[in-house]
Amino acid sequence: MAKMRCAAIIIQRRFRASVLGDAERQMFARMRRAATTIQAAYRGQAARESLKRRHKSSTVIQAAFRMHAARRHYLAVRKAAAVIQRKYRAAVLALETKKDYDALRNAALVIQANWRGRADRKAMEERCAARRSSSRPLTEVSGSDGRLPAGIRLPL
Repeated sequence: MAKMRCAAIIIQRRFRASVLGDAERQMFARMRRAATTIQAAYRGQAARESLKRRHKSSTVIQAAFRMHAARRHYLAVRKAAAVIQRKYRAAVLALETKKDYDALRNAALVIQANWRGRADRKAMEERCAARRSSSRPLTEVSGSDGRLPAGIRLPL
């Protein structure tokens, strides 16, 4: 009986150890799953924060690039507007200068025409005076057609 009792004690010990081992294995498995869950949650949170940081960084970079492109476009448009304004002002100034030049030229032409007309009138007056003072009248010298013969000239 003592042998049986020892055998029963051994069986009970092994059973209890087996139950205890199963409980520890289950506890270990639960702890491992809990650790995996915690790690997954941490990694997911870290990945979301990293993604959020990357999105924010890419937004900042895109905004800086768009600002640079917009500034470049604005400066090009402003430069083009300045060129157009400069050309327009030069064209307006050229038209005004041409108008002033034409007015001065026309005034000079009027003065020259008046002066030449005066000089021609004076010359005609002198010729008429010379004809009046000449000894023979024109009708005697001229032919039947009213023209002077080839060798005769009137004084100017």
